[in-house]
Amino acid sequence: MIRNPRFVLGLVVLGLSTSTSWAADYWISPGGSGSMDGSSEANALPSSAMETVLNTTMGAGDTLYVLSGDYGATQMRIESDGTVSQPKRIVGVDIGGGVPHFSGNGVWKRSEPESGQWRIIILDGSHWEIENLELSGVRQAISNEEGDFASHIRFRDLHVHDVRYGIYLSDMDDSTFENVAVTHYTKHGFRLEKGCDNIVFQSCLADMTRGDHSWWEHSELYPFGFVSYGRSAGNTNVSYIDCVSKNNRKNLQARSYWNGDGFVIEGDTTGVSFQNCIALNNEDAGFDVKADVSIENCVSFQNFRGYRIWGTGTIYNSVAGFPFRRANHVPNGVETTGGSGVWTKNGTATVDYFTFYGNKGRGAHEEGSGSITLTNSILAFSGAEGQFTVGSISLSTGTVTYRPGSGTAPDFVDADPNWDGIGSHMNSQTYGESKGYFQGTVGVQFDPAQVDGYGSQSQSGSTVTVGSSGTALTLAGNIWRKYPFSYDVTSSTVLEVTVSASDVGEILAVGLDDDNDFDDTKSNFQLGGSQPNTDNFYPVTPDYSPVSGAVTYRIPVGSYFTGSRNYLTFVADDDADASANVTFSGIQVFESPDFSLAGFSDYSIQSGAGNVSLESGNTAVHLTGNLWQKFPFNYTFTPATVVEVTIDAIDAGEVLGIGFDSDNSYSNASTTFRLGGSQSPPSRFIVLSPSYTDGEGAVTYVIPVGEYISGPKAYVTFVADDDDDSSVDATFADLRIYEKN
Repeated sequence: MIRNPRFVLGLVVLGLSTSTSWAADYWISPGGSGSMDGSSEANALPSSAMETVLNTTMGAGDTLYVLSGDYGATQMRIESDGTVSQPKRIVGVDIGGGVPHFSGNGVWKRSEPESGQWRIIILDGSHWEIENLELSGVRQAISNEEGDFASHIRFRDLHVHDVRYGIYLSDMDDSTFENVAVTHYTKHGFRLEKGCDNIVFQSCLADMTRGDHSWWEHSELYPFGFVSYGRSAGNTNVSYIDCVSKNNRKNLQARSYWNGDGFVIEGDTTGVSFQNCIALNNEDAGFDVKADVSIENCVSFQNFRGYRIWGTGTIYNSVAGFPFRRANHVPNGVETTGGSGVWTKNGTATVDYFTFYGNKGRGAHEEGSGSITLTNSILAFSGAEGQFTVGSISLSTGTVTYRPGSGTAPDFVDADPNWDGIGSHMNSQTYGESKGYFQGTVGVQFDPAQVDGYGSQSQSGSTVTVGSSGTALTLAGNIWRKYPFSYDVTSSTVLEVTVSASDVGEILAVGLDDDNDFDDTKSNFQLGGSQPNTDNFYPVTPDYSPVSGAVTYRIPVGSYFTGSRNYLTFVADDDADASANVTFSGIQVFESPDFSLAGFSDYSIQSGAGNVSLESGNTAVHLTGNLWQKFPFNYTFTPATVVEVTIDAIDAGEVLGIGFDSDNSYSNASTTFRLGGSQSPPSRFIVLSPSYTDGEGAVTYVIPVGEYISGPKAYVTFVADDDDDSSVDATFADLRIYEKN
């Protein structure tokens, strides 16, 4: 199993609008405009027509465009159906006044959370898509009533805030929430009450405070970010992917046990899984699960207990750290001796590749008659305080413990209690992927049986080892090796490899060769060694030194040679004493345009004022203003083509996108992917979720482009559209195109 693919936030690729050419479009605004017949933006319906247009006027496949403005207490009561192939759609459109806002009747307030308007969106229908809206100022922003039933509903790009509950639903099936953020709530962010089956939460956020801790003075007992109850009718098959739940607390609870959890699953829910989820700074547990559960690639920091497993649970490649507790006698909270990384009471937890680290607390705590088994895991403390285990705990194969003076230091990259859960902070530099939690780059997966000799250069007694994850190859002694890898090198081909060595020997090198003879063609790149400038090797800088630790090299292979290659090659040459010891890991071969400013030109006659610049050794494209640009790049897309790009935008403008085209028109084919922006994109754009948010920092998107684009393309295209004020400031970095598998 590959742990932690190369993306920060999860990605769901949403196809084109399923509305067909005969489906109708309608427009609505708070007060209406023009003839108010809904036929266009200029003739928008008034908000008083909302219920009629949704349930009477609109047919299957139709779209209602909700224009900028404050809709106050207007409700969207859905009591009609679309179809599988033609869902009905509600799409918010920012026409310059912001995302359309349904703000309630003005009565609700956090000091009286049961006051004011009840609901905004009320569901009793099927096959709807609802996107790009702001909801606030009510008890339950999205909800339904007893006896209502909803199915096949897709919510996307919603911001819900200043509510008692963000989502409070029963009897809803086969539905998804994508990039839905609930902030400033007094009780629960997302609540599934009963009878909900096949529900997916993708890239959703529950953050009670959003930086304003005064919300803890108004929160109610049992504040939760996400909760699934299943009361009277169980919830089944609930998945949480790339979700974040944080700051669920309540001040001065006046009870001995202060509660407040990130993710809560009660016992009447079945089929539960968490992937790539993060729980931070919650009163009690990060994950409190009373059902059987699978937890993978998750983070739980500064909660009292990281993972509370009441039934049967498996935890894989996850981390917990720095238990923190507030109570009546310590209302401001302290790091606690009673908190734990993994906890169970009469349950059974199987834990693999897990890390716990803290100044105090318990790595694993079994309280009752259950059991916890840890394999390939790290339990570590910063000092003398803390207990590795309490109760019936089995530290099985590969598990290690550490505190200063006892054991081997795991040497975490940056063990910071205020970590946001993103990145490689809790990777162990000592153990890498072999023990504990690890978040990193996926590379070539080596089959040990296919690693073979290269160039008849190896000395007997030398060894080759493939790491437990399959992505690292260690050569020791005096040894040359090749590995089957067919690739047609073009002028845009890049080879990336991470090197770590205790002894570089005489020649440290990596390459791509077409046969077993290193000397007939120049195919290898020398990264270091005591014999520099070796004949038939291309020198690469900087020269590797063992004191450098792990160093990643990005080698523009296509600048040196092109053509068909059959092998990856690895050299740890050391004729003198056969003492070289080198690990090659994270190996990727991909295409990346060789950007130059002279190659950029306007795309689709859409550009306004702005500027293009190149950064990071010409691997990052920085756009400002209001620009659509294209750059020559020839690639033939197949169903297996994948594109990675890292976005960092201070201002994403109205539409932020990337694409691949064969001409200068975006509108004659669907070739552009919308990554973010305040407006809904042009109709031929393919929309990705989660949508990038201004200022959130570097986010890497992994896009299965081959599912949408096929055949040869001549350009890579960049869209930084901002007609309103030309204030886009966005960087597209580390663009990679490759074939999966």
